[in-house]
Amino acid sequence: MNCFLVEKCDFNEATNHHSSDHIYKKSITSSTVPLEDKLAQIELQPIQSISGCTLKEMVQRWERYYPLVEAQEHAKRASLKEQLLEKDKVIQKQHKQLNRKSVCLTLKLANKLKRN
Repeated sequence: MNCFLVEKCDFNEATNHHSSDHIYKKSITSSTVPLEDKLAQIELQPIQSISGCTLKEMVQRWERYYPLVEAQEHAKRASLKEQLLEKDKVIQKQHKQLNRKSVCLTLKLANKLKRN
């Protein structure tokens, strides 16, 4: 078995780890590529651009597309709003702590000055 070592990476170990067939399973110079064979068996429908569609089909595509995008944007905005509220709470808490610390420091300083 041939071993390929590139920058301390053993490709044989990585390819043998998965159960799918690969080009280097039997030899380095394979005449067939298993992935290419599998892709040749799959029947794919051609993708048609929106500019090649009829007006009716364009309208149908846009009517399906925009509600999905709006829902995603709404969810993202809601998530960001929630994060902003959480951060505002943290900031308010830190302001209170800072005020308490500054008051304590001022009182300590006043007590020291009063004693002197």
